[in-house]
Amino acid sequence: MSNNLIKTNYSRIDKYPDFPSLKATAKAGCGFCHLLRKTIRYAWAARPMEEWGVGPIREQEGLWNDILEESWDGKIKIHKAVFSLAPHSEDSSGNPNTVISLGMEFGPLTTFMPKLGSKQHGDIGRVIGFKTIPSRQTLGLENVNLMTQWIAECKLDHPQCLAGMINWCPSRVLDTGSPSEPPNVRLIETADFPVPYTALSHMWGDVNYYAPLRAFKSNYDDLKTNIPMSNLPRNFKEAVVLTRALGLRYLWIDSLCIIQDDAEDWRREAATMFQVYSAAEVTIVATSATSTHDGFLKRDLSNMAAAKLEYCLEPDSKPSHIVLVAQDDVETGTWYGDVEDSLWNTRGWTMQERRLSSRMLHFSKNKIYFECRTCRRSEENEPIPEYRQFDLWPRSDAAHSAKDKEDAKDRLYRLWIKTVQEYSARKLTKGFDKLTAIYSVAFAMSTGTEGFKDRYIDYAGLWSEYLQHGLLWQVRDGAIEKPKEYRAPSWSWAALDGRLGWNEFKNFAKPSHFHNDFAVLEIGSGKSDENKFLKVKATILPIDLVLECDEDDRWVYGSRSNFPHDLYVRTPSLQLETQLNEISVTTRLGTPRERYDAVEDGQYIKIGEARLDLDDKENLTLSDRQLYYMHVDNLCRPSGLVFESVIKNGETKWLRVGVATVFGKDSELFQEDVWDKQDGMAETCVLHMI
Repeated sequence: MSNNLIKTNYSRIDKYPDFPSLKATAKAGCGFCHLLRKTIRYAWAARPMEEWGVGPIREQEGLWNDILEESWDGKIKIHKAVFSLAPHSEDSSGNPNTVISLGMEFGPLTTFMPKLGSKQHGDIGRVIGFKTIPSRQTLGLENVNLMTQWIAECKLDHPQCLAGMINWCPSRVLDTGSPSEPPNVRLIETADFPVPYTALSHMWGDVNYYAPLRAFKSNYDDLKTNIPMSNLPRNFKEAVVLTRALGLRYLWIDSLCIIQDDAEDWRREAATMFQVYSAAEVTIVATSATSTHDGFLKRDLSNMAAAKLEYCLEPDSKPSHIVLVAQDDVETGTWYGDVEDSLWNTRGWTMQERRLSSRMLHFSKNKIYFECRTCRRSEENEPIPEYRQFDLWPRSDAAHSAKDKEDAKDRLYRLWIKTVQEYSARKLTKGFDKLTAIYSVAFAMSTGTEGFKDRYIDYAGLWSEYLQHGLLWQVRDGAIEKPKEYRAPSWSWAALDGRLGWNEFKNFAKPSHFHNDFAVLEIGSGKSDENKFLKVKATILPIDLVLECDEDDRWVYGSRSNFPHDLYVRTPSLQLETQLNEISVTTRLGTPRERYDAVEDGQYIKIGEARLDLDDKENLTLSDRQLYYMHVDNLCRPSGLVFESVIKNGETKWLRVGVATVFGKDSELFQEDVWDKQDGMAETCVLHMI
């Protein structure tokens, strides 16, 4: 035994597709042989499955037909049986170690590969897994005790989870009634008197089809009097039951604790959202539910094939028993499959709910998981990989020196960037919630670290102290869309829907080669759409030609997939007029072929590589709309923005349409001469960005 694994010498040969050896021992009374045969046949079964057992075996699409070069004799080797033990020294009953899972491999016994000129034994295989059967009841005594233990240990022994905790309570919670009596739910106002409570994180589902119970001005007084359990959607009802099972009385649910048709109440309560989840005793996550009405506690094990095994870990020890069921597939029943890849984890609002919670109970299909800043657990007690795909927001810690505080700010900003990158790919039912649904993370950031206060540009989702880097977001792979209604200024990542991101800081320019004049002069107040602007001083360069790079170059050279357009200026250069609203429009060449020929003839020189925010080739690259490159930062790639000038209310304003870099892979400028302030085309101007 090593690393909590017990490797065995189990090995047997059987024949595809009927597996007569396993069939015979199963008929003789071996329950595990029956389970093993069914599990292996499942791997080959055509879909859909038959009601009892498996579907027909695939003859034309065998499991390894794309690998084997000749038909094989059908003999299968089943071997490499490895038992896993619980990762902790003792189980809940105090037993030294318990078996929690079994993994095996099966594959062709003998295959012939002419290219290798030899027979291969056991080189091709497939892993199958078995795990302990789940508890029949989600809220059985054993599971309730386990959840209570997880929460208690976190509150007692996890310094990372306790740092920065506050004794706080939302302005409203649901009172589920006295623990000694049946549930009697009503909405109460706490008057800032702290009471321990749970918070529910869930997906609303299609509110137009089947909306959850919500608080409105019209029913607010009724909700304060009584909410019959029969009126609650299933997620809410089960959250009430779970809260009481955990020994708690109060519960926070967004749709009932915020008055949905009161804009002022919604604004006030949304501003405290980060405290709601961070101050909760535990966040109840309906991870497996895709709507408010699905529920998350019900389990159905009636059709689950199982086998009971007896084992001894020591020669003279008392026999133990384990009931195994087949692992459905490589994802179901695992942390990544049940939590990370859940639909709940793709929604916009749930990101900040998870990011900010102190501790969470995830309810997936037939399994409970626990998550906090220190550990992750499951009711099956299997080891969960230490690597975290999702970071919970760090608690504030006491930074003593100025350097510590600066480092803490930089770390938090990098985490913010990572948060927005993930958030940008998530889905929102209402697109105008784009900035609201991440505001709580920004608020936690501004209150938790000295130096971030009053620096968040809430109408753009950017931080003024890191604005140079923040402006240089770029679209990633996947569909990018612009919402029909105005949501944010063009220079904000929130102006678009789709996966976005930033590159890391890197000094791509040598100071002697390029002087950067970029400076922020004014940030609009954001009190109205007209006041959502950015006034900057920057070096700009008019672009005369935009060409898409060759498709082969885009994929062969990785950087070109990030910057697939080339930016050109005419040779000799055009002179930039001093008044921006008097800049003349360059006459464009007609067809793409004419443009490529002009470049080949030396009529244009390349000054940079770009990526447009939208796939707008017809309107931007093949029209007479004048584009400009604006230099922002020497430390990044991209190094600047691509803008279009527009006339609005008689004034020249600037709309972002993409990003670009004027530095190549060797960190040198593509064209150094064009940036010369005496003889080049670039000029430093003041721009009003909208």
